Amino acid sequence: MKKRLMNGIPILVLLILLAGCANKDPIGIEQFQLAFPDSSSSPAINSSVLTDGIDFSIGYYNGNIRTDRISLEWQASTDEEFLCYKIFKAIGQYEDEPTFEHIETLNDQGNTTFIDSTLVQDQYYIYKIATIFNNGTHITDDIEIKTPKWQAPGNITINGLSTTIIELAWEDNTESETGFMIYVDTLTTVRQFVTIDSFTTGQDVTSWLFDDLPTTPVYRFSIKAMGDWEEETQVSESTPFVFSDLVFDPPDDLTLNQESGTIAVILNWQDNSNLETGFEVERKINSSDFELIATISTYNTIEYTDYDTTSFNYGDTITYRVRAYNDYQAIEYTDYSNEESIIIVEPSGNIITISVTVDSYPGEASWNLYCYPTSSYYFPTDQTFSYSYENQIFTIGLDDGHYAVHCWDTFGDGGIEGIVTDAESNILVEWDDNDYGYNGQFHFWVN
Repeated sequence: MKKRLMNGIPILVLLILLAGCANKDPIGIEQFQLAFPDSSSSPAINSSVLTDGIDFSIGYYNGNIRTDRISLEWQASTDEEFLCYKIFKAIGQYEDEPTFEHIETLNDQGNTTFIDSTLVQDQYYIYKIATIFNNGTHITDDIEIKTPKWQAPGNITINGLSTTIIELAWEDNTESETGFMIYVDTLTTVRQFVTIDSFTTGQDVTSWLFDDLPTTPVYRFSIKAMGDWEEETQVSESTPFVFSDLVFDPPDDLTLNQESGTIAVILNWQDNSNLETGFEVERKINSSDFELIATISTYNTIEYTDYDTTSFNYGDTITYRVRAYNDYQAIEYTDYSNEESIIIVEPSGNIITISVTVDSYPGEASWNLYCYPTSSYYFPTDQTFSYSYENQIFTIGLDDGHYAVHCWDTFGDGGIEGIVTDAESNILVEWDDNDYGYNGQFHFWVN
């Protein structure tokens, strides 16, 4: 009887210790710190399998961080006073100062792994692992993680690059995909879409080129994300597409107007294409041949102002035409727009000519004309340069008053030289390209 009682003592002590460990809470942990922590006893969470310190791609692609779970591992305690490990979790980031909740107690000193399967996607969590000792002291380590976003691709668009080539583009709404599956569907005679082909992309790809599709069917494109550790996302579908929606027709309804107070000509036209890379503007003066005066490398443009008026004389007939171009592969052009002509008339007010020339760094320079009578700039947007030593000449009409050419340089070493003359070629103001740094103001008066 006595022997049986003695055998029960170790069991009673163990139960007391386990109960003591189970009753520890975050407040108790924070009340005790080791004066000289034993690094060999520290939990030392293995963060290298979760994050590189910047993002969590490592954990996403080795399966340790998933949309609904995380696998934690840490260094085992070697302290003889070991009692248990306690694991705490908080929802949020460090900066949020979240509240921790005790979620698990591990009494096995050699058990240094824990899987939490109660997570949701695209959410930050903080884990704290504490090693508890019999004397009440403890050592803790913590880590912040984020579960990956995992949603179906969005914003599917079909962009025409030429009359036979299209680009499928989409929004990547996942953070741990290994690739995307693209299905090419066509509409059958019974008005149902069937898949005729499929393609697998790599990780982080958000576009796919199709250059060999027959141009007659009605298409639909379906996309889903795939991953090694997640179920495939739902499939997202594009709107139906036909190649006949790709239009490469010439512009029309070209109209001309002489800019008020100047001899510059404003062109407006109707854009009838959705495949153009840009437009070319051609001009002829009186009976001369057409010459290319501008290449506009932006699509959907419907306006251009011709400030290159050096060769204009009052009474000249200036004729314009416009065409669209596509240069995705070999350059293609539409036919020309209608031709329109305008007769240049002398602007009202005091006629002046501004001539400015940029140095070898055109990207740093810009300028405008400030009108003190109206407290505003003459040009709606600052004038810039396209190439080294470009010369720009503007002939305009101004009311009596005070004016100034403002020049700017982003590098601070000037860069524009210029001269302003009146109708009799008298110099009103002149400056060199090194007469200013970041900002130069060159004043003149007309009357």
